[in-house]
Amino acid sequence: TLVRKMVEEATYFSARDKGVTEKYLSRAGVNPSSIQFSGDEAFTLPAADEGSVTSYLKNSGVDPSEPLALVHFRATDYTQQTGHHYETLARALDDASVDAKLCFLPMSYGEHSGDDAECGNAIRGRMQEPERLTVLEPSTDVKVVRALFNRARWALGLSYHVQVFSVSAACPFALLTSGDYYETMAEGVHNLVEREVPLVSLSEATPSDIVEAVEG
Repeated sequence: TLVRKMVEEATYFSARDKGVTEKYLSRAGVNPSSIQFSGDEAFTLPAADEGSVTSYLKNSGVDPSEPLALVHFRATDYTQQTGHHYETLARALDDASVDAKLCFLPMSYGEHSGDDAECGNAIRGRMQEPERLTVLEPSTDVKVVRALFNRARWALGLSYHVQVFSVSAACPFALLTSGDYYETMAEGVHNLVEREVPLVSLSEATPSDIVEAVEG
């Protein structure tokens, strides 16, 4: 197959989940033991300079001197819509003890993944104290997005890249999952960092479970 021919020429293989990828390659007729696996290339993305990050935060109405607590969610997990979890997440953000500026970080703004800013505003609108959560301006500069994790006290999110950027910045984080796709991504990151990361399954979680994952 085309996949086998391409991979057999490779020395390194970047994978989001080593276990799943090894099984896929084996089915394609490739011997995984002949390949050295590495993490997603997004781990090597450099952060934007301080001036760019400061300008972005000011444009979002955030004091750049404040520490951040980052939250991310989106309207789909690529297997189902996730709007039925908004209320649970809103209650958790109301209840969490936050010693930083609580900010929703949009990471998608297209048809494929939906508009994360709309998702953030929907969650904010369900909070009892919506003023606690600032929905940041969407940014097309991924280096700025990456740099925000350097400033964050902690991060909570659904997106795989929340996990990647948190690990890159040594930022404490908790992972949300709402289906098999993101659960597989989360387990891949668990294996990569070789330590337990709080993992919250939204199909079973209460607001207090999310708060405990963040504060723990």
